[in-house]
Amino acid sequence: IASPLRIPFTPSHRALASATNDKTTDTPTTTYGTGMDQNDMMETDMLIAVDKNDNPITSLSTTSFSKKRAHIFSSETPRGIAHRAFSVFLFNSENKLLLTRRADTKITFPGVWTNTCCS
Repeated sequence: IASPLRIPFTPSHRALASATNDKTTDTPTTTYGTGMDQNDMMETDMLIAVDKNDNPITSLSTTSFSKKRAHIFSSETPRGIAHRAFSVFLFNSENKLLLTRRADTKITFPGVWTNTCCS
């Protein structure tokens, strides 16, 4: 069995403090998302709108908008608003892809089989 790829991730205290809106200290006092439901988090998480070439769209009133707004399907935006994101496709040594099934309680795409991880 091949060794898994391990990528260390250690967010800085300053980044965590910014994420928790604690501007007075470099040490986080709470964890982002504590006490928030899915809807709260979707309205708080901000995204960057992009065109098909990944250039930020400046023709909108703002290039930054909520994750919730990005996923509203309408006649103006039938597939939502394109935004910067990432996807993870995890394969094992036999080239089998790990898929995940989104919870039925998710606001966006409930119950859908999807890639390993995304944001």
